[in-house]
Amino acid sequence: MTRNTPDGRKALCEKITHFLVLQPFYQSALAQIMGETFPNMVVYDDEKDICTMLFEALLFEYNRTGMTPFAYFVDNALLTIDEKRLYEAWLAHTRYEFFVVEKVTLGKNCTLPIWPVKIVIGYMKTKALHQ
Repeated sequence: MTRNTPDGRKALCEKITHFLVLQPFYQSALAQIMGETFPNMVVYDDEKDICTMLFEALLFEYNRTGMTPFAYFVDNALLTIDEKRLYEAWLAHTRYEFFVVEKVTLGKNCTLPIWPVKIVIGYMKTKALHQ
């Protein structure tokens, strides 16, 4: 399967989810974060994007067990050599964070105060460029 296609990336992400959903620490963390965010246990259509962000934050940032769920997956899931290499690259090179936008100059750029430096992202037509 070609991995750099929408279906290939979806399959890689599903493999992570299918593994983690069976892990008690992940089930507990997911129940906690969803219960705190949606105390009425109802998620409306306009809140589904929030769920996606919560799942990603939990996957890459939750660290109460000494490692993130994604790192736990990479260390413990049954993976082929190629899959392990790919997931290790994701682990080493993916930056996941919520950012605060400090300044937006319409049609030109926006400034994100990310420690230890400020990042200014410039816009050209419809593409964002990291400077």
